Amino acid sequence: MTQDDWLIFVSPRAVHFAHALRPLNTLPACRWAAVGTATAAALREVFPAVPPVLLPTTTQDSEGLLRALPLGAMRSQQVWIFRGDTGREHLKEALIAAGARAEPIPVYQRLCAPSQAPIERWPTLWVISAPAALACLRALADQHPTDAGGRGLLHCPLIVINERTEHQARALGFTGIITRAHAPDDAALVQALAQALLQALASPQTRQP
Repeated sequence: MTQDDWLIFVSPRAVHFAHALRPLNTLPACRWAAVGTATAAALREVFPAVPPVLLPTTTQDSEGLLRALPLGAMRSQQVWIFRGDTGREHLKEALIAAGARAEPIPVYQRLCAPSQAPIERWPTLWVISAPAALACLRALADQHPTDAGGRGLLHCPLIVINERTEHQARALGFTGIITRAHAPDDAALVQALAQALLQALASPQTRQP
């Protein structure tokens, strides 16, 4: 890495795992970018003296960041993308198409955690903080087609972080109420949770605990 390189962080999780592997204040790169305010806050948490971080001014996702980046001036520049071992390739591919040299740096691995709780104690509402979590929930739904109340996980209400995740949930077969947070951060998720709980309580399709 050199001082002319770009460092892009796609999530707070990517920030914390990258910092655990190597303190971010030891990196020489001086051009920093994040996909949203929560990720930028994570950078300031682990590296209070972090240089200015470029943020999207529209949507807090890869598309928003691409609109904010000076793509026309990034030809031949090296871009390091800190992320998980899997995920969308859109950011990398768009940067390469713009002439940059983009390389992902996987700093953590996504795994589906096994459910240890009895099925009757499973949540009746799920918060999806990353699109990859939908695949895990779908796999769990396939393993347990119905719960103790005779309903499947595919019908439970969901809270998602953006429109793309909402579309992905529908494509995977989730049919319950989906509430979309207005931003991918904790405050927005809490607000969406309150809204979803009210909707779930008012819906005759909601299984009561």
